[in-house]
Amino acid sequence: MKFTAQLVAQLADAFASKLNGFNFEEAFSGDKDELVIVFQRGNEFISLSFIWRFNNLFLLFSDEQKSKPTPHNRYFNELKGLSLNGVFRHNQNRSFHIELENGYTLLFKLYGALGNVFLLQNNALLYHFRKTISADYAFDAATLFSEFHPEAAGKIPSDSDVIHELNSIQLKELKTHNFEEKKKHAIQGCRNELKRCQQLRVKSASALLVLKQEIPAEEIGHILMANLHIVPSGIKEITLDDFYRNVPITIRLKEQLSAQQNAEYYYRKSRNRKLEEQELLVKIKTVDEQIKHLTEELITLEQTGSIKELRQLEPPPKKETDKTTSVHFHLFELDGYKIMVGKKASSNDELTFKIASKNDWWLHAKDVSGSHVIVKTKIDQAELPGNVLAYASSLAAGFSKSQHSLMVPVIYTQRKLVRKPKGALPGEVVCERYELIMAEPYKKTRGPKSS
Repeated sequence: MKFTAQLVAQLADAFASKLNGFNFEEAFSGDKDELVIVFQRGNEFISLSFIWRFNNLFLLFSDEQKSKPTPHNRYFNELKGLSLNGVFRHNQNRSFHIELENGYTLLFKLYGALGNVFLLQNNALLYHFRKTISADYAFDAATLFSEFHPEAAGKIPSDSDVIHELNSIQLKELKTHNFEEKKKHAIQGCRNELKRCQQLRVKSASALLVLKQEIPAEEIGHILMANLHIVPSGIKEITLDDFYRNVPITIRLKEQLSAQQNAEYYYRKSRNRKLEEQELLVKIKTVDEQIKHLTEELITLEQTGSIKELRQLEPPPKKETDKTTSVHFHLFELDGYKIMVGKKASSNDELTFKIASKNDWWLHAKDVSGSHVIVKTKIDQAELPGNVLAYASSLAAGFSKSQHSLMVPVIYTQRKLVRKPKGALPGEVVCERYELIMAEPYKKTRGPKSS
C-alpha cells in the first residue's frame, strides 16, 4: 500500500501512545530487505517489522515477542536498554522519528521502495539500513527537520484502530503479492519444463526416424557374408550388390579387419541399433506422458486461486539419498533394470561396497582404469538378460580408458565376488571369479539418461 503523509502522521500518533514507557531492546534481520525493531517494557514486547517486497514497503506492528531467523544479523546494538523520549511526526512528509537517551534518534522514511531506517546521534548520521539506496549516503537530518518541522506525536487524537487496520490491509496485500509471485514462478517453471519436454520429444522422434531410414546394419552384414570371396582385406570401402533392394551399395569397412570380421562388426552394430531404437521408443513414451501431465498441471496452475491450492501442487522434496546418488553416479535404465556408473575412484568404492547389494551384477573394463558399473537386481539372478548385459558392458567400456577402442573386453560377475584388498587405492578391487564379454564402447556424447 502507499503511505501518505497523513497516514504516516496517524501512525506516529498511534506509536507514541503504544510505545510510552518502553525501552529499545534489539534490532535484527534475516534478510537484506527486512528489519525488525523490538521495544520492551517489563514483560511486554512491541515490534515494528519493515519489509521491502514487490517494489513496495510494508510496515507491520506486533505486540508479541518476535522469534529470530537463523541466521540473522543484529543492528543498533548501542541502543540496547535505552529509554524512548518520544515519537515525532514530520508535517507534510512521509517520515517520523523516535528520540532515545544519549542523543540517539531512529528515523523512518516510509518512501515505499525507496524507504529506509536511519540511526542518528545529535543529528549526525551513524548508519542507514538499506545500503542500496545511494541517495541516502548524502542524507542530512538537519535539512529534513528544518523543512518538515517535527512535532511531538500523540498530541492530536488519532484513530486507535489505525495500527490494527494497517496491519490487516498490509498482511492481506503481502499474502496476495506472495501468492501471485509464487503462482507466476510456478506457471513459468511449468511452461519451461513443458517446452523442454516438447523439444526433447521432437529430437527423439527425429533420431528414431533417422534410425529407421538407415539401411539395417544386419542386412549390411548379410551382404558382406554373401560376398566374402570378393572382399579383400585392408580397404576402407567396397561397392557390392544390395540383393535386398537390387541396387549397388557402398559399404564402409575397417581396414584392420577381415571381411568376416567387418560383417561381425555390423552384426554387433545391429544389436546396439536395436537397443538404441528401444531406448528412443521408451524415451518418447515417457516424454509423451510428461507432456500430458505438464499440460494438465499448467491448466490447473492457471486456475489456482489460493496459496493452499498452490502448495498442494508443489512436488514433494527429493530424498537425500536421491540427491547423493545423482551427484556421485550416472544413472541408466533398461527394461526396468537400474544401471549405475561411478564418476570417480572414490565413488566407485562407494557404489560397489556401500550402494550395491551382494547379488547385484558388477562390470569393469578389463586391465584398464575405468568406472565401476552396477546392475541392480531384486533377486539372486544366475544371469542377466542378454540385452541388459550388452548395454551394461558397453557402459563399462565407454566409461574407461579404452573408450576409443573398436571393441573392449569387459569382465562381469556378481558383487559378492568382488573384494577390496587391504591398503588398495580408491577404486582398486579384486575379482575372485568372473566372465568375459567383448563390448563396443558406449558413446558418451549421447549422454546418460540422468545424472
